[in-house]
Amino acid sequence: MSAIHVDDSGPGRPSALTLEQKVKLLLIKQLVGKSNREFAYMLEIFSMISGIDISYKTVERLYSDELVMMALHNLHVLLLKKKGIKESDATGDGTGYSLTIKKNYESYAQELKDKAKENRNDDKGKQSAKKRKTFAYSFRLMDLKTKRHLVQA
Repeated sequence: MSAIHVDDSGPGRPSALTLEQKVKLLLIKQLVGKSNREFAYMLEIFSMISGIDISYKTVERLYSDELVMMALHNLHVLLLKKKGIKESDATGDGTGYSLTIKKNYESYAQELKDKAKENRNDDKGKQSAKKRKTFAYSFRLMDLKTKRHLVQA
């Protein structure tokens, strides 16, 4: 078995994390079910032990890191081999969608209105803050034979 060596001496600041650390962080983040920001706050506690101090942006960048995606794919392939799975009769889908405030999230809308009032009082004459959309993400894995959902998150 040979290892893949990657030259990451390109432009930009070098990463504070190894590929192994990045993959572990992403897997743990998914396991605990926290947002990127919440997970980064949790990591602040563990930074006292590990000596690694990262921001939530670092956690967000894990999703677009090609080496992390390659490592996760390889991990998936190795797990399938170890379990002896040669074929899968399943399907999966993941999506993200914007939430509409006025239909289902009345309390969230009220919170935004209250914040807007505070901003108007604080910023007299200044431009109000930009509105942010809220997004929800969904993923499902279904067994095609039984038509049952195996995973829904």
